[in-house]
This record gives sequence, structure tokens and C-alpha cells, in this order.
Amino acid sequence: MASVQKDYPFSDYNVQQKLSQQELQFVEEFIAVINRTSKLSDFCEKYNQNQAMLKNFLDSLDVSKLNMPLPRKEKRLFEQTLANALQVPNKFEIAEAVANRVHGFVLIQPLFEDEELEEIIINGTSPVFVYHRTFNECKTNLSFTKNQLEVLLAQMEVNKEKSIHDLKLVDWHRANAILPPLVESPAITIRKFRAYPFSIIDLLNKNTINAEAAAYLWAAVDGLQANPLNFLIIGGTSAGKTTTLNTLSAFIPPWERIVTIEDTPELNLFQKQNWVQTLSTDEYPMQELLTNVLRMRPDRIIVGDIRSGEAETLFTAMNTGHRGVMGTLHANNAKDMAMRLENEPMNVPKSLIPLADFVVVQHRVNDRRKGLIRRVMQISEVTKIEEGVIAMNDVFLYDFHSDTLERTKFQSAAVENLANYSGKTINEVKDEVAHRAEILALLQQKGVRRFEDVNSFLWKYYEQYSMNSRQEPDAEEQTERAPSENQGLGDTQIL
Repeated sequence: MASVQKDYPFSDYNVQQKLSQQELQFVEEFIAVINRTSKLSDFCEKYNQNQAMLKNFLDSLDVSKLNMPLPRKEKRLFEQTLANALQVPNKFEIAEAVANRVHGFVLIQPLFEDEELEEIIINGTSPVFVYHRTFNECKTNLSFTKNQLEVLLAQMEVNKEKSIHDLKLVDWHRANAILPPLVESPAITIRKFRAYPFSIIDLLNKNTINAEAAAYLWAAVDGLQANPLNFLIIGGTSAGKTTTLNTLSAFIPPWERIVTIEDTPELNLFQKQNWVQTLSTDEYPMQELLTNVLRMRPDRIIVGDIRSGEAETLFTAMNTGHRGVMGTLHANNAKDMAMRLENEPMNVPKSLIPLADFVVVQHRVNDRRKGLIRRVMQISEVTKIEEGVIAMNDVFLYDFHSDTLERTKFQSAAVENLANYSGKTINEVKDEVAHRAEILALLQQKGVRRFEDVNSFLWKYYEQYSMNSRQEPDAEEQTERAPSENQGLGDTQIL
């Protein structure tokens, strides 16, 4: 549990202790029992605990994993099993505190539990900083001792013979560590992997994108079941590119085979039954992985972060008929993207760049009223090459004054493309996009926002769409049984 207080120059993020001093003493003494430095019988006699139940719990532990972080599911099982064996008030809070000490990242484990935090920044023994989704950079009330830092580095399996490390932690969190002599004391930046991904409705709620633009992207991703479009999401560091890419993956029809290519795992497509996740290594870089992926009969190829020679391979794949290709790339705007693709180290022939049907530009901007916000700034269609220049039409542009994403007056080439391949008229495609915008707005209104709920909705949507001669189901009917914000999906049908 934590509280955040706005302040200058940083907001204060204070981790609050849930337990009393007596309960903390209970935790300390039980951890000593787990570590075999105290007797279970003495502990049970002092605190009137059931020795048989606690012995069964201790016998179930894997001693080789003690004092090492566990994945979320295993840690939750540890907590539940211990809570069932304890006979004290607040047994769940006490079990969590024990689990944090025995199978968590030292004193910063509570920061991993807060889904509103994106990054954890450790500068030696100075106060720990965090990046909060609402309050941006915050200074915490946590500080490491030198001994605690040593324990943390050991938990991260850092080899001290090297000074720079890129590390993969449990639950797909990742960290960068710089050690002396390059710095005075260890500097660690932890990028958290969100356990519960954002949905497209979350992005609507945050005003990252509006329903009209999201519906346009929905139609582009599934191609109206006829011709999915190729596109890239571009922007600066921490702009939310991968988050947006992940939310748009929900629009891929459930029967398609998806292969993702990343150097670090960020995409979370657990809802897709036919998903293959590939991760590059020093031995097998992304370009080599992509070349092999083309032999795997993918319906969709998604590249997490295009940086080098894999760009040319990806565009060559588009040129040989692969549709619905999606990826992210660092660039400031659509024109910068074209320049980056053409030049070293990507070297994509200019003639192939229009194979990307459009570009989504997303940035993190500092709004004087709202602070740092993430916004889709531009959706630009790559149309053709005129006199050696790649022509682009902006179909959506962000207005800074109104903080809205506005539809421009340009005719959409993507809409024409979808009309040609689906057998619909341009007006019918426009009506389809407008109808999907209404569906998304209705989902937002009904509070259907959890990633798994939105995906279950879309699963049923595509099932009905496919089985009823592509006659789309009624939007109001689809959402009338949606679970509330705090209700688990369970056996509840969204449709």
C-alpha cells in the first residue's frame, strides 16, 4: 500500500507499512524458522500456532529457491498456502509480508505489486525513484543499504566481472545495471512488465486515442476479413508504442496464426491460441529470426522493435504477399521514419516503403495542465512515390489546444483499399468504421475495459461475424451482459 503526494520537483511516493510492530516481529521470527536458524516448535509455542500445519508448509518449500524472487503465480501460491496454515488475524497480510521477504526483491517488492508504476530507479543508497503513470517521476521513502544492494544484485544474478548488464527478471520485468568503476555505486533501472495489459478501452479512457481513430485501426488490422493492412507505430522512448501495438493485437481474428519477434519480451498476446513468441539472442539476431519465421506459415508477423537489418527483411516479406504486418520503430514523425528506413542500418529500398500502408505516430508530451501524457499524434497513410519523394496523407492529426485527435479532410487510401478487397463501396466501408466506433464507445460506456474482457468480447464478435454470413451482431446486445469494473470474468459471458 502506498500514497502519493504532489510536491516539487518530484511527487512523494510513500510505501506504507500494513503490519503492526508485533506482527512484524512475528514475520521476522517465522522467516528465521524458514531459514532454519530457529526452531519451529519454539515459534509455535510462543505464538500458539498449529505446528503440524506449519510443518507441512515448510516441507513443501523448495529450499534451493529460498531468498530468490519467484514468478507472480508461484509467489501467490506461497502466500495462499502459508495463510491457510497460520492462525492469526491479518493472516493474508502476514503471509504476503513473509513472501515479499523470502521470494521478493528485498525492500522494493511492494513497488512491483503496484500496476501504476512503470519504472523503478535505484541510484546506490540514495532514495529510490519510480515513474508513475499519473504522477510521473516520484521520490520514494525507500533507500537501500550497501548490504541490501548486494542482496538485490545477487537476486538479479549480476556478474560483477562486467560493469554493464541487461537483465531479464521474473515475470518478464527487465533491468539495466551499471556497476563500479563506471559509476560510484550501482545504478539500476527496472522496466516493469505490466501483468494486466491495457486494452483499447483503457486507451480511450486515457484519451490516448479516440473511438473514431481506434475503429479505423480496427478495420485496418482485420482488413474487414479481406485484406489486413501493414503498418508501423513510431515515436520516441517510453511513448507507449508497444502498449498500443499490444492493444491493437486484440483486433486480429482469433483463428489466425501470429508470430512475434522481439529482443526483450514486451508483447503479451496470451489471449491468442495460435501465438508463437520468438526472442532474439546474440547468436540468433532479429534478422535471422525473421528469415526463419517466414517459413512458419504465419498469418501475422509482429516485430516488437525494428532497429536494424530486419527492417529490409520485413519489407521484403510484405513485398512477397505477407499482409497485416505490424511493428514499432523509433522515429519522431512519418517523414523521419521514411528517412530512417532508407538509411543505415536498415537499408530498406525506397520503392518498398509504400508497402507499409500507414504509420501511427505516438508521443509522450508534457501538457502544462495534465503533466506528461501519451497521445496518438498522427495517423499518416503512405500512398506513393512522386519524383523520388514518398507521399503521405495525414488522415488523423492531434490538436494541442483541444487535446483531441481530429479527422482531416484527406480521402483515406486505406478505406479505398478495404473497399476494393472486401467488395464493399467506399461509403459502406465508412459506415462500417463508424459502426465499429459506436461499438467501442458503447464498450467504454458500459465499463468493459479489462484486457481479457475486451478480448472475450471480440472473440464472440468474430464468431458471430463469421457464422452469420458476416452479418455483424448488435452492439447493444453484445455489451448488456458485460461484467462490472470490479467483477471477475469467471463464467460470465460478455455477449
